[in-house]
Amino acid sequence: MRTEQPDLACARGYLQLKQGDRVLIDRIAVAHRLGERTRGLMFREHIPERLGAGYFFPRCRSLHTCSMRFNLDILFVDKEGQMVKIYRQVKPFRMIVGPKTAVHCLEVMGGSFPEVGEEPFIWLEVSSSQPSNREPF
Repeated sequence: MRTEQPDLACARGYLQLKQGDRVLIDRIAVAHRLGERTRGLMFREHIPERLGAGYFFPRCRSLHTCSMRFNLDILFVDKEGQMVKIYRQVKPFRMIVGPKTAVHCLEVMGGSFPEVGEEPFIWLEVSSSQPSNREPF
């Protein structure tokens, strides 16, 4: 039985990523505001707890790691939310462009995205409320 997937292009708040019964990412913030999309995780020493595992970027096929202070795992997914490509331990000051079939991407702490099998990904909207953006730049 397949669960109804949220429309990732219109996602807000937080998402959860599963594969079968296994939770791959418990909670990841959706970056849909301009400031979130522009800044991402730049200039941070770590990922703030309020963001969960990091950021999910709807309708985004490329990421840069300029001004990053730690490595990232970057995952590109297609319009159905299925993995197209993963880049692990991407160092700061790199530009990563996803494959042509990629529609969305996410960034998490380097080394934190688990190995995945062949089962399809299941995306769940766990909250539609937005992460607080009150942290100083």
